[in-house]
Amino acid sequence: MYESNDNKIKDWRMKLASSNDFNEIKDGLEKIDSNEFLEADKVIKTLLISKHPDEMYTSKIISTKLISKAIKDLFQGDSAQIKLDIAEI
Repeated sequence: MYESNDNKIKDWRMKLASSNDFNEIKDGLEKIDSNEFLEADKVIKTLLISKHPDEMYTSKIISTKLISKAIKDLFQGDSAQIKLDIAEI
């Protein structure tokens, strides 16, 4: 089942890539059976997808004043290195 669907997808991609005619692409997309998408939704629900509490996007506040000051100091000072600690708020 998966292999035949995989081959269909490859065929569609090749046809779309080789066609410059919008109507031909539109006709090809209209031929796609919506039941195949519904079946794919069922299959996706059965797949094992790892979930881990540490796997999330996080953000933290960064003081742009410190960064701005360090850049100004860089241009105003000589070639000495500047200590930049962005963890400091």
